[in-house]
Amino acid sequence: MAVFSATGAWIGGWGVNGTGPGQFKRPYGIDLDAAGDVYVADSNNYIHRFRWDGAQATFVGTYGSPGTGWGRFSMLRRVAVGPSDGRVFGADLWTYKVEVFAPGGGHLLTVGGVPPADGYFNEPYGVAADADHVYVVDMVNQRVQRFATDGLGFQLAWGERGWGEGNPGFNWPKGIALSTNGGSRSVWVADTKNNRVTEFRPDGTPTGRKFGKVGAAVGQLRWPFAVAPAGGGLLVVADSNNNRVQLWDPSGPSVVWTATSAGGLAFAKPKAVDVAGGLVYVADTQNDRVVVLRVTDGSFVRAFGVGRLRSADGITVEPWSGDVWVADSVYHRLVEFSADGTWLGNFGRLGSTAGRFNKPRHLAILPTGPGTGLLFVVDSWNDRIQVFEIAG
Repeated sequence: MAVFSATGAWIGGWGVNGTGPGQFKRPYGIDLDAAGDVYVADSNNYIHRFRWDGAQATFVGTYGSPGTGWGRFSMLRRVAVGPSDGRVFGADLWTYKVEVFAPGGGHLLTVGGVPPADGYFNEPYGVAADADHVYVVDMVNQRVQRFATDGLGFQLAWGERGWGEGNPGFNWPKGIALSTNGGSRSVWVADTKNNRVTEFRPDGTPTGRKFGKVGAAVGQLRWPFAVAPAGGGLLVVADSNNNRVQLWDPSGPSVVWTATSAGGLAFAKPKAVDVAGGLVYVADTQNDRVVVLRVTDGSFVRAFGVGRLRSADGITVEPWSGDVWVADSVYHRLVEFSADGTWLGNFGRLGSTAGRFNKPRHLAILPTGPGTGLLFVVDSWNDRIQVFEIAG
């Protein structure tokens, strides 16, 4: 821990690397009590208490311990001290609970501990739909939920928090796509902070196929935000933090091509992709534009949207007309362009009522007839999916 004056001058510090009481692995939270004692929530799943005398720190004791029962932590992230009674509160992130301790360290009670309910969201991000099912990436809850397309009733969910190569869980997943694998349906999930894309069956069972690991080299990914089917079992991936778009063959797995720029301008955090009519449509997010590439080789076709977009976070293409819909998360609206990039209109604004948005993210279109379809919009900060009928 480090101590500075009110003007930012260095005063002192303390800390020993380790996993026991009084030692730090990765401190996440800090608070002070009325007497000035310092409480630190550390990833080793202890709340450490220290007394700072202005020159050095003395270890006083701990609150809680590693584990899963009452008064124990498995993913401790924050600490708070009651200003009047000195009670100590520790927030255990992935067990959805707060542990409460007496000033002296005794455990008083557990608040929460109930997992998120099925059918509800905490910052959803990705969406994909077919005639039978709608799949939603429930990002903060680290899971995928499946709903019936007819009526959008909840059907099932899968996934849990997990990180690191080889783990079976999700780490802030964002993108999802439906594809085919030997004639059967596949669900591909962009497991963003695990730097990989993983395949599941429609019931959430993993197939064992996945690709990507952290890095910038060929065959590596750094925070993929989106994935889209490109035909023939191939997939387009928005490799966001590598500022590139790639076409992958999962059967290898291998990279078919990589595009890092378009029209003389380097990609800047592309966060969404769609494929239609032999073309790849890229939401080039921080360049505030849409880029169109050829699916065969990733060559540049055209770009549009500059001056109409503030942040392109989601993209989908009407299969009957070629019109392009873009989710602009800064202006909290949808923007529609014609197939040639002509601006057609803006839809929605900030709000929580029907037809308004708070950080719209990924989009999907499900055709329902000749020239008609359903537009699915992930209204992320309103924790919901909005569905619109569109025609053209």
